[in-house]
Amino acid sequence: MPIQRNTIQRALVLDAVRSLKNHPTTDMVCEYVRRYNPAISRSTVYRNLNLLCEEGHLLRIPVPNAADHIDHRIDPHYHAVCRKCGHVFDVELKEGGTLTEDPSCLCDSVSAKGLKLEDCFVLFSGICDGCAANEAEAGE
Repeated sequence: MPIQRNTIQRALVLDAVRSLKNHPTTDMVCEYVRRYNPAISRSTVYRNLNLLCEEGHLLRIPVPNAADHIDHRIDPHYHAVCRKCGHVFDVELKEGGTLTEDPSCLCDSVSAKGLKLEDCFVLFSGICDGCAANEAEAGE
């Protein structure tokens, strides 16, 4: 892959994801960037997000039945998604946790006949505190 030059647009997109810090979707990043630079096109934002993920500056979080989210943290860690509101959270291991710190290392612990495993993606699901509180209020 050829070396990509750093552009103003790419810097704006990277800064947007780092500023949002909430695992934004590509649409959320686009809205944020366009507040500061209305002339930037949606396709430019998407293209730069793809490049930044491919180059390892950002992490793409695929969410089943929903839009992908983008993470500014690129260190190995897990994620969870609220099944009510769709918010994505970082998941930190508890002291003495049994899962590996690096999700991709799970490939060393399993086998798939006829396939050389290279990577895996773990996504936990549950109900966030805000949605649980709303359910509790609605049930009272």
